[in-house]
Amino acid sequence: EDSYEYYMSADMYLMIAILHRAGVLAEDGGNIDVKQIEKISPVIEYVDRCYGEQISLQEISNIINLNESYFCRLFKKNIGNTFTEYLNFVRICKAEHMLRNGSSISEAAYVVGFSSLSYFNRVFKKYKFCSPSDYKKISKQREGFDF
Repeated sequence: EDSYEYYMSADMYLMIAILHRAGVLAEDGGNIDVKQIEKISPVIEYVDRCYGEQISLQEISNIINLNESYFCRLFKKNIGNTFTEYLNFVRICKAEHMLRNGSSISEAAYVVGFSSLSYFNRVFKKYKFCSPSDYKKISKQREGFDF
């Protein structure tokens, strides 16, 4: 039992580190409440598995048995972004990987869960500071270089 608790605690700190490095976790001077992060970790795991599906706020809040408004406040306080912003961030990261591996823009957009190509383009530009087509061109040019 002690080993399991240590393993889960280490896993939570790893997840916090990954979120912080990716710029997703709120920067609040290091006052991270691990218990609250543990409370929303099933949501993070669910999004990582099901990002390509339509995900409603009601569905997500039901996963951790909280009402929608409390879930939204808890998520924003601990992650630093709204749930929708986080979901879009995950989807754009997955789309970025697909575009680097040769997928078309429309295929990447629909596979990662965007139902509108124009919305995908707008969100992609927000996070990557360039359009998906520009990103594809840049990644092709970088293919021949070792960084």
